[in-house]
Formats: sequence, C-alpha cells, structure tokens
Amino acid sequence: MQFTVDFSVIAQQRIRVSLVLPASNQKQYLRLPNWIPGSYMLRHFAQHVHALKATNAVVSALSQHEWEVEAHAGTQIEYEVFANDLSVRSSFANDAFCFFNGTSVFVQVCDSLEEGIQDNRSYHINLTNIPEGWLIDSSMPQNNDGYVCHSYADLIEHPMLIGQLDITEFSVQNTQFTVAFSEAPLCDKEKLVRDLTAIIEHHFALYEGPIPFTQYHFQTMLSQSGYGGLEHTESTALLYPRNDLCPSNREGYETFLSLCAHELLHAWHVKRIQPKVLKNPSLGCIVNTEQLWIYEGLTSLYDDLSIARAKTITGESYAKILAKNITRLLRNPGADKQSIAQSSWFAWTKFYLQTPTSTNFITSYYNKGGLVALCLDILLRKESNDAVNLDHVMQILWRDYGQTGIGTPDTVIADICRDKLNINVDNFIQQYVYGTAPLPLLQLLPYIGLALKIRPSSGPNDKGGAPSNTVLKYDWGGLCEQHSMGIKVLSTLEGGALAQACVLPNDVIIAFNNQQCSFAQLSAQLNRLSGQQCELALFRDGRLLQLTMPLLPSVPDTAVVDIIDKARFEAWLGIEAS
Repeated sequence: MQFTVDFSVIAQQRIRVSLVLPASNQKQYLRLPNWIPGSYMLRHFAQHVHALKATNAVVSALSQHEWEVEAHAGTQIEYEVFANDLSVRSSFANDAFCFFNGTSVFVQVCDSLEEGIQDNRSYHINLTNIPEGWLIDSSMPQNNDGYVCHSYADLIEHPMLIGQLDITEFSVQNTQFTVAFSEAPLCDKEKLVRDLTAIIEHHFALYEGPIPFTQYHFQTMLSQSGYGGLEHTESTALLYPRNDLCPSNREGYETFLSLCAHELLHAWHVKRIQPKVLKNPSLGCIVNTEQLWIYEGLTSLYDDLSIARAKTITGESYAKILAKNITRLLRNPGADKQSIAQSSWFAWTKFYLQTPTSTNFITSYYNKGGLVALCLDILLRKESNDAVNLDHVMQILWRDYGQTGIGTPDTVIADICRDKLNINVDNFIQQYVYGTAPLPLLQLLPYIGLALKIRPSSGPNDKGGAPSNTVLKYDWGGLCEQHSMGIKVLSTLEGGALAQACVLPNDVIIAFNNQQCSFAQLSAQLNRLSGQQCELALFRDGRLLQLTMPLLPSVPDTAVVDIIDKARFEAWLGIEAS
C-alpha cells in the first residue's frame, strides 16, 4: 500500500491523502480508527475525513468510519483530513507546524472488518509539498522511497511533527534521542539534555537487559495553554505551555521533566507490556480492562520518583510533590465510591467524559493508582525486610510479559508478588484496588522516613505540600475561578458548603452578605464571616438568585509530607545520604 501525504493546503489546516491499492480479486475494506491506543475515549477520527473518493473503482460507505472497495489496477483512494485538534491524539496544523498521528490520517486496508491492527501488510508513505524551510521529525523507519512500516499497528506508532522545528539530538548508551520542539523553547536546552539523560539512565537501569529501541523522539508542541502526553513505541507526543518552560518557572520545568519521564516509561510499561485484551484491537469499539491502574498508576508513581532518583529535583521537592498528590486524593469525594479497578473499567465513559460534578462520583486511576503503587512498594519492603520492592515487580513484568509479548491478566500484580516474590498481597489488592478503603499512608510513610500531616486549606490556590500559618476558618467545598463580576463556580464537592447551599457549576457569586466578593480576596472574605450562615447573591444563567450557605468548620483536606528520617528517605529514593 502506497500513501502520499500532500501538504499543499496545510495553511488551511487540510492534509490531502492518497492511497494506491494493489489490484485484488476480492472486496477490500478501508477503516479509520475510532480511538488511539493510550487514550481511552472514542474520538471518531473519521469525522474529520472529507471528500473520500476512488479512481477506477467504486467505494461505498459501510459505517461512519468503514468503506468497501473493489480494487483494480490503478485504483487510488483520495481524501482530505481537517487538522484542527491541538492535542497529542489527533492532527493539527497552523502556519508554523503540523502534527499528526497515523490513526487520524491513514486508513487501514483490510480483507475483513474482523481484522485487528496487527495485519502484517506493508505501508509505504511519501510526503510531498512540504512548506519551504520546514523540518520533519518522526521515528518512522525510512528507506530510499520515503517511509515504510510493515503493519498497521506499526504505522500508527510513529506520529509526525513537521514545521519550523527546534531539534536537539544526543545519545545515551548507544541509543539515539531526539528532542523536537515546534518552536525554540525558553528553557536551557543544555540543562534539559543533562536532566533527560539522567532520567533515561534511570529507566534503562530499572529495566536492565537489552534496550527495546535504538532511537526515541520527544516531540513537543508548545502552545499558549494545553497539556498532555501520548506514548508510542519509539517516541512520545507532548503538548506543553511555552511559558511554563521559562527558566524562572522551576515548577513548570520540573513538571515537564516528569511528563517526559512518564511517557518514556510507557515505552516499556504500556507499549510492550500490555493487558491481554489490548494486544490486537481493531480500534473500532471500546475495549474494557480493569488494568489501567497498573499501567497509568504505577507509571504515575515512577514519573516523579524517577526525576528524584535522577537528582533532577531534591528529596524535599519530591516530598512536596507527593503531598500535592495526596491532597488531590483527599479532595476527591468519589474515591470513597469508585475503586481504581472500576475507574479503569469505566475510563471510556466516566474518566474521559467528565462533568463538573464527576469528582463526587469517580476517582483517578492515575492519581490514586500512583498512591496505591507507593503503598504497595512500602508493603513489599516491610514484608521482606527490604529484600524486594516495586522495582522487582516492574522487572518481572518486563521479563515475563514485555519481552515475551504475552498479555497481562487482571491478577498479574498479585500473581507476581505471590509466585515470584513469595509475598501475599491479595488482601491489599482487595482493599485498595477493588475496594475503596482509605489508603494507609499515615501508617506506611514513616517506614521510608516520611510523616504525613493533614490540615485545612489556606485558600483556593493551596495545592498542599507546604505548611501554612493561616488556614480557612470555614469550609468552601468547591473549585472556582476569577470572573469579571465576582467568582465563577467550576464545581462543588459533595457535602461542602457550596453544595449544601445548592450552588451549581457556572454560577457566578457576586456578594457575601451584601458585600461584593472577588476571587483574589476569597480567603480573607470567608475568614471575616461569622455566625451560622451566609447569604449569597449570584447569577445563574442571567438570573439573580439569593441563596443561604451554611458556615461549616473547615475540613482537613490538605497534605504536608515531612522528612523525619533523612537517611532512610534518601535510601528509599536510592540517592546518597548527604
């Protein structure tokens, strides 16, 4: 199969695609995925495909994303893709760059619509009419005629970033790495390469043995806002706010390192170690699995942990990051209602399709999954007198499943701990993976030299991680933002003061007790209130309402993690005591 990708109208955010089909004596089928591996939501990429037609053949639509065609000698399929989704999942173009994933641009050619993506067909790709001065970055294999992949599964593993790119190359242990930005980043690139090298070396050491790729690309689209990452076998697509990489924004830079660490770990732990049900999907319909907590939760522990182990952040900084993650969990009422196994299973319809009230009913297999992984690591250390830990679980996953290509069963973590490490964690898994019991962080953290303290919030910008001399006197129970008229409510937390007052998302509060209010002064204004209730004036869909909000004592929902045994903590991190 020969694809040609034409960029002659890229300035209009349109990608022209043509496909030459070999002659066949039987009907063939064309199919565009409805979702992309690693992002568990139906995206319906075919909605952006227009003017699909065939030369020397008749093509008929069978569904919204599938077509039937009888190919003859010289049959060519042509269509256009509208590239206007600035995300890591689809395709986007502007005057400076174009990015696309294969799932949104390349149709799969099938003998049967029952086929999965492991089709063992060769796909050849040529790029034409690339704007002058634009560079191409992709991990897709090249030959003398362009690019070539030997299955559709491989074809969609190599996104392309094309434009006025800023590209830096370096090598680690004979593996070539490329850092490609859609524009020159504000950060110190020499420091970035040093820090990425340390993170890469951590990942190589964690998994030991042969490195499963000879090249790897960090492809980053810089934008005014937006955040995301999507893993591939030899690259990752990233979206990041350009100003967060400013040298003065230390937190923004560290978050970028964590994002890179997260996606790189997926080159092993998602792209090669996978749930059995995701080994060869058709990408047409939902594929449910309970295991996303294993793949995203464990990776969410290792992303921040690896940048601390690599000494790109201090141990104190890691403790603050950990406290912020615990704070997120404490402020998630849904964690008492939905387990992380359920969060994984319902990712398609609940986690990826959230509403302003979702936090009251669901939990995150990323956030809580990472904290469950932390607890499991400490439990393994305690039960084995520090002989085994979660690193060993990750290594066994790679050896027994990643290197063999065998898909993991739902019970894989408990099986490894019991059968390979001689530690029974069945009760732990039942309580914290399949159940909603509060995590035993208070009891477990001292084993690694940390102590957890929980206090009330000091205000709407308090994410946890640091002590505070002043805290809110009264509970607020919601997320808000600045509005020109006052305070816009984004969501309310179940049982909180806003929810009890029947305040709804998108309400704009303009006054407390007939006094004008503002987001900037919210903490001070709340602390000046007294009595048992407060009268709220707000606008709801253009109507002025008066509601009564109870004044409830503030609740402890903000975490601080203190280092109480530095030597033990640094030993857990795997860094030299200082």
